[in-house]
Amino acid sequence: MDGQSGSASIHGPDATMPTDQNRPQSRGFRYLLSLPGKLFRSALLLLKQPYILDHFLEDSARRQELALQRANNQAQTLLRLSEQISTLAKVHEESSDPKQDLALEALTDVVESLSDVSMKLDLYGKQQVAQWSQNQDLTLDKLADQTHNLDVVRRDIERLGSDTAALFAKVDSHYAAPRPITLKESGPDIVSVEVRLLAHLSPWLTEKSAIDVGAHIGGMSLPLLDCGLDVYAFEPYPPSYDKLVERLEGRSGFHAHALAIGSEDGLSDIHIAQTTDQTLPQTDANLFHTLHPHPAKNILSFSQTLPVEVRSLKSLADSEEIPRTAGIIKIDTEGYDLKVIEGMGSCTSDILLTEFWQEGHVFYDPGNFNKIEPLVREMKDRGFPLYIILAREGGEWEGTYHCNMAYAPKASWGNIVFFKRPQLFAEALRWCATTLEPTIPKA
Repeated sequence: MDGQSGSASIHGPDATMPTDQNRPQSRGFRYLLSLPGKLFRSALLLLKQPYILDHFLEDSARRQELALQRANNQAQTLLRLSEQISTLAKVHEESSDPKQDLALEALTDVVESLSDVSMKLDLYGKQQVAQWSQNQDLTLDKLADQTHNLDVVRRDIERLGSDTAALFAKVDSHYAAPRPITLKESGPDIVSVEVRLLAHLSPWLTEKSAIDVGAHIGGMSLPLLDCGLDVYAFEPYPPSYDKLVERLEGRSGFHAHALAIGSEDGLSDIHIAQTTDQTLPQTDANLFHTLHPHPAKNILSFSQTLPVEVRSLKSLADSEEIPRTAGIIKIDTEGYDLKVIEGMGSCTSDILLTEFWQEGHVFYDPGNFNKIEPLVREMKDRGFPLYIILAREGGEWEGTYHCNMAYAPKASWGNIVFFKRPQLFAEALRWCATTLEPTIPKA
């Protein structure tokens, strides 16, 4: 289906996607990435320092206690020896045995040695007390320094937390309320969901160009030009082509081609659609011309044909008439979309949009080339694993959405939007979730 255009505001962001690996990261984003490491190191310092200080003080007190205990044990030993010497002296006074004289002399030497040891222990004890006092002073100084450092760390963490909150608030504000992109031309056309979605995603395209296959009179080409993209539009039906050129000729970046697009170059007949249902007087039958006629159940007839030149996208890219890589490829050929994709060769894009008709729809035909399953298989083979299906039932215009499931409600129609890059797919899914209702599978 050709995307319609008109006077409307549609949402689009004003900045590049921060997660896109193909773009340089901003200073704010690099700062954001550095915050977890900074916060972790600061928290680790906060956790370690009290433990280290407590351990040092506890160890120092334990060592002092053990040293005092050893000195006390030595003093007790000296007292016991002194008592023994006194006892031996009394025994010596009561006896005149020469052996006792020798024992007394030996004990006297021991007493002198013990006195020397006692003096050394007393000196050692005083030195230890002085050293402990000095160590405690140093510990208190270190504790004061660490307290100051912890205060600095706490202030840094508060500042980092404030900066982080402000940065996240800025990001949330930006993505929650993107600034509008305004379509310039007014008219009676309705702005479709597809047009609004592609316009929203246009700032994030790696290539600022679009290929519009089945352009009709510019319902999709116009808003893509308004988004700043170069547009290569293809319309084979002469009256529609003339209106397309009249409408958009002179716009910067607009390139019109009176060609049909298929799987290979050649000549073919375009089947001219005519409205047969008199209850639909406003229906523009020119929207439904196709290289592959389909049933329309008394709504349309295809009684006339017109020979047209057919080119493949591969051929056009090889001859440098279109870019080999585009931002967007939109295909709307009324039942011939798969053949266009098969003729792409190495031609590719960030986004590819194609139409589908589900079984039960008035235009559905098992022989058509726009059924969901074959389109999904072909696009996955081409490196487009992600997709969103925008489905409509009956006369609905907004429709519903779901992703990465080759399903649509019976008799529905709509478009499949394929993506190469996960970042672009994620943003499209976010937009759909805030704009559309999800598709609910029916039994």
